[in-house]
Amino acid sequence: KSARGWHLRTGEAEGAQHAQMPDLGPHVQAAAGFHEILGGTLGHLMANIGPTLRGDAEGLHQMRVALRRSRAVLKLFERHLDPAVAERFNAGLQRFGEIFGTARDWDVFCLETIPAAMADLPDERLGDLNLAGEVERQIAHRAVASVMRGHDFTAMVLGLALWAEVEATQPSTLGDDRMGKRLGTLAPSLLDRAAGKVKQRGRHSGRLSAVERHA
Repeated sequence: KSARGWHLRTGEAEGAQHAQMPDLGPHVQAAAGFHEILGGTLGHLMANIGPTLRGDAEGLHQMRVALRRSRAVLKLFERHLDPAVAERFNAGLQRFGEIFGTARDWDVFCLETIPAAMADLPDERLGDLNLAGEVERQIAHRAVASVMRGHDFTAMVLGLALWAEVEATQPSTLGDDRMGKRLGTLAPSLLDRAAGKVKQRGRHSGRLSAVERHA
């Protein structure tokens, strides 16, 4: 609302906003740390709604980054959160991430890949391909705009913010008792588990297909 008011007052609009690192003290409780980290990703997401609705490709990219980081926060803390609630929010973030990801892929194709190819292959009829891609890009951007103006997206963001707030003030109600401990004590086990998953999924990467490597 403040960004919209500033735009109406001055005619100036803020561009895409990048993520800010959360300021976590050495004695922060795990639940409070979860709240700060997730709150930061949601703030990053919301700060880029305006630029994305104005057609800013970087704003859309930053929103996609924020959605993926929000999912990463849930995956990092998942062993200590209410599994049903965490999975519901993760499913919503994944669904919206796929919609934003499609638009981002068309942005990269139309704004980066094709122009670079046209510079290297000036005699090829790549302009026709770019026109066809631009149609798909505009369709994808309209889908993103429709999502951002919809009830489900708003409900998910507000629900996540409220859940993290309650988690921070009453960690025992939405997670296990370890969320009441210091984050510095809990963090090594969280990160070791995440690293183990990466190592396991990256085994024999040279023999995986492109789709399997992407996953």
